[in-house]
Amino acid sequence: MKKVISVLLAVVMVMGLVSCGKAPKHKKDRDDKDSGWIKVTDNVIPDDDGLMLTIRESNSGEVCNTDDYWVADYYEIYNDGTIRKTVSYNLSLDRVTEEKLSDKDLQALYDFKQWCIEDDPFSGYSEDCCDGCTWSFGYYDEDGEYVRIYSGYAYSNKDMGDIQSLVMSYFDR
Repeated sequence: MKKVISVLLAVVMVMGLVSCGKAPKHKKDRDDKDSGWIKVTDNVIPDDDGLMLTIRESNSGEVCNTDDYWVADYYEIYNDGTIRKTVSYNLSLDRVTEEKLSDKDLQALYDFKQWCIEDDPFSGYSEDCCDGCTWSFGYYDEDGEYVRIYSGYAYSNKDMGDIQSLVMSYFDR
C-alpha cells in the first residue's frame, strides 16, 4: 500500500511540474510556440505610425456612480511599435502611458490582426458570463472605418488571452 501511495505521489508531482511549464510567460520569456495563432508569415508591417490595433478591457461589474471605480483600460497599438494605454476611472482624470513594443511582439500583434482579417476566427464566438471584464478588439481598415474583431467576455479563449497578456505585460497594473 505504501508503494502505491508513493508512486501516486510521484506521478502527481511530475504532472504538477509539467503543467507549471505552461503558465503564461512574461513578454521577455514568451516563445512563439506558446500561441496557436502565431505562424511564420511574410506579413510586412506598414512603414508608418498609423494605428494598427485597438484593445479595450472594460469593467462589467456592479458599480456605484458616486465611487471613483475603474471603468476601462484602452490600448492603442501603432505600426511604429508604440503602445499607448489609457486608464479611465469614473471620477478621476484619465491616465495615459506609452511604451515601445519589442520587434517580436509588434510582429505578433500585426500577425494577429492579419489572421483576424483573413480568417475571422471569432465570428460567432461568445461566452456566457454576466460580471467581470469584457474585451473589445478592433482595427481601422484602409478607408478609416473601424472593424470589430470581437467584443464580449474572453475568459476561455487562449488566442485572445495571449494577446491580453502580451499588451498588459508592458504596463504596471
